[in-house]
Amino acid sequence: MPPRLKKTNAESIKSYMTRSSATKKVIVEKNSQTKEKEDDMSVSENENRNDSKTYVTSTEMGQITETILSKFKNVEDLIENRVCSKIEELKTEMKVEIRGIQNEILQIKETVKENEKKIIGNEEKIKCIEETLPQNQNNLLKKIKLLEEEILVKEIHDRKRNLLIYGVKEEKEENIQEVVTHFLLTSLELSKEEVMKIKLCAAHRLRKPAYQNPRTENAPRAFIIVLIEQCHRDRILNVAKEKLNGRSKMSVRSDLPATLKKKRAQLVQKAFEIRKNEHLKTRIRVVKADVWLEVKGKSDIDWNRRYN
Repeated sequence: MPPRLKKTNAESIKSYMTRSSATKKVIVEKNSQTKEKEDDMSVSENENRNDSKTYVTSTEMGQITETILSKFKNVEDLIENRVCSKIEELKTEMKVEIRGIQNEILQIKETVKENEKKIIGNEEKIKCIEETLPQNQNNLLKKIKLLEEEILVKEIHDRKRNLLIYGVKEEKEENIQEVVTHFLLTSLELSKEEVMKIKLCAAHRLRKPAYQNPRTENAPRAFIIVLIEQCHRDRILNVAKEKLNGRSKMSVRSDLPATLKKKRAQLVQKAFEIRKNEHLKTRIRVVKADVWLEVKGKSDIDWNRRYN
């Protein structure tokens, strides 16, 4: 192929490509303009729609607001009516209560007046009682003392046939009747015939006291005998004073109430000291509801009571 022809074909192709590119560019520009117009129209439609929607919402809000205000007004009226009604009820109730309180106050005033009168009367009675109280108290104490003495005298009388025997040796499994008989025969030296006549109502060992003198802690337990005949009791007591007084650790004493028994024990110790230091005779006697310690000198005729 000749060189000129080759050049012509190349130029033709190049020209064709240039025109084709320009055509594509024009088409693209047209499409772009068309799309922009469509977008502008879409935006305009959306704005119109939004404006329409905003207008509808404002209208509805106005209606809702009016409805709410109307309801609030109705509720306010209802509350006001109820409050007014309640206030009237409370006023009525308070009036009734006030009347009741006023009546109660009047009753209280009357009661106070009556109580004042009673108090005045009671004050006079109390004053009278206070004036007579010391005398009544002394009289009452005297009566109490007399009653206590009467009780002691009665108890002494109930125990008058009882005798307490101290210092008799205690054996295991002993027969108390045999112990008493042996004591009467050997220690008091009574005849067998006389011992056979003595009848016992009861006899038994006593419990050891809670507190004991250390000197008598190991001493045998005392025993008590209850005699049927008063003469037998007096006989045993008198013989014991002759046979055992100061000569043996054994002794026979009359049974007394606890208070007098305690006092007698103290007087026994005091009598021992008087005999030892002052060399006087002593004796202890039960006088009514009391226990006396009496002393007697060699030249004295009568017994004299020792208080200290």
